[in-house]
Amino acid sequence: MKTHEIDRSEWRETLDSFSRRHDGWLVSITIESADGAQQFLVRDLPMHGVAAELHDDDRDEVVIYCGEAAQITHVIRAPSSITIAQTGDGAESSLTIRNAEGECATVEFRSPMLVTLVDGLIPAL
Repeated sequence: MKTHEIDRSEWRETLDSFSRRHDGWLVSITIESADGAQQFLVRDLPMHGVAAELHDDDRDEVVIYCGEAAQITHVIRAPSSITIAQTGDGAESSLTIRNAEGECATVEFRSPMLVTLVDGLIPAL
């Protein structure tokens, strides 16, 4: 599995594109505290988007929307890094947002696959 970190200057564009490619895909979200304790926020619910709300100060946030009608939101305040993991064939398998305190949220797809294979359609980017 490969991971690559997204440069902060590309967070908005990358997360918007990621959200369009994976809208409605089933995800689980794990929250890990700075001391390493983990808990599931959601399991196998549709993801409806991940958005970066960036400011010129320490009020930056990344927001994850999921569930039926995007009823569940999770906010990561003061994000410090965003990484995307890919399977060996290049399919995106997870997205991890880490903040300055060492906490992180990981959005993991139940069935990672190449976007071009979903329903046999090539999505509009």
